[in-house]
Amino acid sequence: MTNGAVGSLQKTGRKSKIIGPGRCWRTFPALTTMTARSVNMAKANRICSVEGCGKPFYGRGLCQSHLRCLRLYGDPLANRNARRGDTWRFIEDVAKRYDGDDCLIWPFGGGASLAYPQVMKDRKTYSVTRMLCEARNGPPTTSGLVAAHSCGKAHLGCVNPRHLRWATDEENSRDRNIHGTAPIGARSGTAKLTEEQVRYIKTRSSGASNRDLGRQFGVSKTAIQYIRTGRNWGWLS
Repeated sequence: MTNGAVGSLQKTGRKSKIIGPGRCWRTFPALTTMTARSVNMAKANRICSVEGCGKPFYGRGLCQSHLRCLRLYGDPLANRNARRGDTWRFIEDVAKRYDGDDCLIWPFGGGASLAYPQVMKDRKTYSVTRMLCEARNGPPTTSGLVAAHSCGKAHLGCVNPRHLRWATDEENSRDRNIHGTAPIGARSGTAKLTEEQVRYIKTRSSGASNRDLGRQFGVSKTAIQYIRTGRNWGWLS
């Protein structure tokens, strides 16, 4: 017990039994509550390692639901109907042997994680598309290459090895623009304008100021300036 704590007890004339690390029964509950609160806050500030999840960390780098799937099925992205090891069996027995031209859709997981299927083994996470791309095309020749889809169905969970190839980020972005799956323009989650509104700003608003157009469309005058100069929405003609 610290000198301050002893002094406070001497002033009150009472004796308190120490029940915790240097604390009596009066102050120990507050200490444990603060410690538990700090631990919970620390956990809440960490995010699940599964791409696209965004839920708070719970254990082993995963949120509570993905950790449960990992413990039950051996895969944090397995659905509730999957059995332990089904994901790896699908990779080895189905995906690697698939020789069709149609897309082969990943049958496990869902939502945002469907576009980036992952499996876990020995506490390590592996990208399914990268494994299948390497199985068909060999390892990447240089670092920084990604497994790009020629079908444009990555967001739907295609894992057909014949649709995969190694590409740079720039090549992959160009493919997504061609396929119409890139999160640009109105497809972006932060977009405030439609393509029709942007075309109007570019072509039919020469007499209006940036400030007036910003008020009209509910955006800043800087956003209007960037559209007119091509810094934003430059791809839209």
